[in-house]
Amino acid sequence: MIKRFILAKVADLKRFANHRYRVGWLAEQIAAGYLVICGYRLVARNQRRLAEVDILACKGKVLVLVEVKARQTRGAAHTALSPAQRERLLRQATQLLGQYQVEGIRCDAILCYPKWPFLEHIQDAW
Repeated sequence: MIKRFILAKVADLKRFANHRYRVGWLAEQIAAGYLVICGYRLVARNQRRLAEVDILACKGKVLVLVEVKARQTRGAAHTALSPAQRERLLRQATQLLGQYQVEGIRCDAILCYPKWPFLEHIQDAW
């Protein structure tokens, strides 16, 4: 009886994690399409070194690190970026500055949520 209960809870957790992965993946696809429409050139996606960068893009001579967050409400999306994550992304930005021949670097955030306007692009988020 207890074993069956535990197995059911593990199955629920897997289903929940799988749903969160799909929502995050879809948000990244939407954000990438939005950036291309806005004139950005995608350089890399899901790049991991010091921190995971969801989307690495260029616009002109500026390298842009984009963090994508999908949440149920606009407020939750705004509070989703922790200070520790911001510090890791800034360290990643300084490391990438030497790898790419660009004049500047910027960290943006794209927030996705299910109500209008659905997507919010915050340029130079930090």
